[in-house]
Amino acid sequence: MDSFKTVKGFLEKVTENVEFNQKSLFLDALKANNYILELQDILMEKYNFYADRGQKIQRGEIEYITNEIMEDLYNLLCEADYIQYQQVHRQYIKMNDYKEILKISKSHPSIKKFLTYETEIYLKEFTKGKREFEDTFERITRIKDQHKLTKEEHLDLAREVLTKSVEKRKKEFAKKNRYPIMKNQMKYNKLRR
Repeated sequence: MDSFKTVKGFLEKVTENVEFNQKSLFLDALKANNYILELQDILMEKYNFYADRGQKIQRGEIEYITNEIMEDLYNLLCEADYIQYQQVHRQYIKMNDYKEILKISKSHPSIKKFLTYETEIYLKEFTKGKREFEDTFERITRIKDQHKLTKEEHLDLAREVLTKSVEKRKKEFAKKNRYPIMKNQMKYNKLRR
């Protein structure tokens, strides 16, 4: 997220110190950038809470993994899915804006003085690989117009997908480990012959 923080600093300096025709483009990008960073803060806060809980379980401070703990974990995974989808979607729809911002920044003398090498590199990164970005976005999109879902609808969709995935893994695990002692004994007997 350092790239977003660096670009945020650049956009803030430019919009606060320079008057120019395309200022709304920069303000719009700043708003999108801030949204991505806010979502990341929320995600990290949630992650840290569950990481702490996981350490307590490992240390034995929490003796049993309850249904409530599992439900909380499900909720975390669904919330993380929502947050990451929102971040990727926002970044994707702003790719052309970042390209235009870079172009303007290089040619406008009053803006160019705020454009550091690092910021330029990040802006270039934000604008390249559109096809790869589309592929990633396609992989994480589960239904058409998913970006139009409310948060609750997205969480329900994520829960449905997660539940199917867990059920599939449970079946695979059960099939593989149905009679593990007997399978191992048969392998042992074959080796003894």
